[in-house]
Amino acid sequence: MDEIVLPGGKRGQLVTHRNTLRFLNDEKLLLLFNFTPAASVSVIDIVKRKVVSEASVAGCSMIYPAGKLAFGSLCGDNTMLVTRLSAKGKVKEQSRTAPFFNADDDPLFAKPARIGGVVYYPSFKGMIQPVDLTAETPVIGAAWSLLDDNDRRQNRRPGGWQIIAAHEASGRLFVLMHEDGFDGSHKNGGDEVWEFDAASGKRLHRRKLRTWGVSVQLTQHDDPYLVVVNANMEMDVYRADSGEWLRTIGGRAFETPFMMHAAR
Repeated sequence: MDEIVLPGGKRGQLVTHRNTLRFLNDEKLLLLFNFTPAASVSVIDIVKRKVVSEASVAGCSMIYPAGKLAFGSLCGDNTMLVTRLSAKGKVKEQSRTAPFFNADDDPLFAKPARIGGVVYYPSFKGMIQPVDLTAETPVIGAAWSLLDDNDRRQNRRPGGWQIIAAHEASGRLFVLMHEDGFDGSHKNGGDEVWEFDAASGKRLHRRKLRTWGVSVQLTQHDDPYLVVVNANMEMDVYRADSGEWLRTIGGRAFETPFMMHAAR
């Protein structure tokens, strides 16, 4: 165990979020998102146990690893800022993609799911925006909709905290959805989880939840479990393929489990 002192009181103080702390370069570099007062990313050399640089990401947020030595950040001007580092963690260059979403009309959730090198960002109004981060230059894919005409009449929208999860081996996405959505309902969670084939955008199943959910995650074995943090701050466990509820895990040890991480 060791301690690395962060200079200047730098930190990003917000509810737990997996994209505020990420590894690069085979876990030799650790990236930490700051928001004090401007957005930046501290680059930490894990081997030497010291901060080696700081990248300004003003107007942007979060850390999405791209290739071996780069990361993207979503920006308020509808672009992704790409920061490229040297093997020692120094900032080499920064560039922006062309605009690929509309933050005023239909913002993207900053908590995507990842399959291979492709991240899938849901939008507030029910689109999925793929971005290929296999290499250090992102490739923006064609956006596709989670909704059919009947869903739009019901104003179905994604919502919650950890609203999308992926099963890597099968290439499936699982999205938490609610009815009667409105501007501002994006944190409300949902009563259903919808399953999609990520490659085709085809909806495979709709699963009615036993209890309203706020976060979802998938285990990564061949017969995966869908785990849903419910409105009671307990974790409901379902079979992902059938939607069968198996058990609820609760108690004081699981207070406010907003973010879940699948071990396998």
